Amino acid sequence: MLRASTWVALPIGLVLLLAAVAPSSSHTQAPTLESFRGTYVHTGARAELRAMGGAIDRVVNQMNIFVREIARGEVHRRITPEQRIEIGVVDPQAMTLAMDGWGPVRVALDAAARRVRGATGEDVSLTVRFDEGRLVQRAVTPRGSRTNVFTLSPDLEQLSMLVRIASDQLPAEIRYRLTYRRAD
Repeated sequence: MLRASTWVALPIGLVLLLAAVAPSSSHTQAPTLESFRGTYVHTGARAELRAMGGAIDRVVNQMNIFVREIARGEVHRRITPEQRIEIGVVDPQAMTLAMDGWGPVRVALDAAARRVRGATGEDVSLTVRFDEGRLVQRAVTPRGSRTNVFTLSPDLEQLSMLVRIASDQLPAEIRYRLTYRRAD
């Protein structure tokens, strides 16, 4: 038979155990839109750039052998890591975005696509949404699409950009990740 003190000790022990394994609220809270405001510079090491090149090569290697090497050079020439990203917050429903020499472009969040001039001069249909602590940018052209998913490190000092590039001319999506540190 259990004593009354055992009945009290069991719930207290269970509460202490649950408190020890439960994540703290500071680690589970997603960054706010305002947290993204700032200028970021590329910090990716050579390994990150090799991984990006490898992602391109894996997709190009699936292409027809007669066009593969020409395509490899063209894709590598067109896809280069952005060195600088600037994110501005106009208000809770709008932001500005600039990458290297392109922008800044003002975009309404969670709105219909906006036609803008891309970095290479072509028309781009651009959308940005803020979703569970992530900024998701999607750019669509007649040649394909690019989706950038921006996330922040827990200390808000590092920006990660997961890139997905798709085109009818590619046999699969090109996917890679780039890392940036806050510069301001």
